[in-house]
Amino acid sequence: MNREEKKALKRQEIYDTAMTMFLARGFENVTTQEIADAVDIAKKTLFQYFPSKEDIVFDDEDELLMQIIGVVKGANPWQDFLTFIRQAESVQVKAQDNFKIVAFIEQTPALQGRLLQMWENYELTIAKYLNAASPLENRLLAQQMVTILRLSFYQGVKLADILAAQRGLMDLFV
Repeated sequence: MNREEKKALKRQEIYDTAMTMFLARGFENVTTQEIADAVDIAKKTLFQYFPSKEDIVFDDEDELLMQIIGVVKGANPWQDFLTFIRQAESVQVKAQDNFKIVAFIEQTPALQGRLLQMWENYELTIAKYLNAASPLENRLLAQQMVTILRLSFYQGVKLADILAAQRGLMDLFV
């Protein structure tokens, strides 16, 4: 095993250990020293892997964003995005774990601001890759996509229910 593989394994061990501790005891009740001790590294070394405790929780925040950017670069970003969500709904193997983590984040005041920043970053980044008629339309479409992500991936609402609700709201404006 080479050095990079060892680092990746240690990073995953830190994440898994910290998340187990956070979920069991609460984010505020776990110190970085306790995490470092649990994985047999120095606190200083822990900060080389993760600059902050919050960064541990949000370790994979860009993974989903990168997948979505790959999806929305095509000629029909909205339909491609909806197809992506439908496929994700059908194969969400770790859904229970995701919902536990989301509930944990939503119940932890110290993490709520970071979560809102993440969604804002998602909107701004996705909008850059869209090809609507104007920057405003790109932003609005990106907001719709992020709303669907938040509701489906993080709150367990089915895409069909979200789209039906959107259609119902649109009827109010006609």
